[in-house]
Amino acid sequence: MKLHFIGIGGIGVSALARYYLAQGHKVSGSDLTSSEITKALEKLGAKIFIGKHRTKNLPKDVNLVVYSPAILENNPEL
Repeated sequence: MKLHFIGIGGIGVSALARYYLAQGHKVSGSDLTSSEITKALEKLGAKIFIGKHRTKNLPKDVNLVVYSPAILENNPEL
């Protein structure tokens, strides 16, 4: 399964991303800033997009989008 996480650098969303990576799923995600958390997820195999949220960050064949409560409804990745 392919999952995309918006706000992947946050503590809660990153924990979910780690879980799915450990289960062998393909994980991508975005966050406004790079951090130790996003770098660690990249090392585990996640595709991370840093900076402005964009529609092109969302994989075309994604099965599920997970997002932080901090993400606004008008986010282009939703």
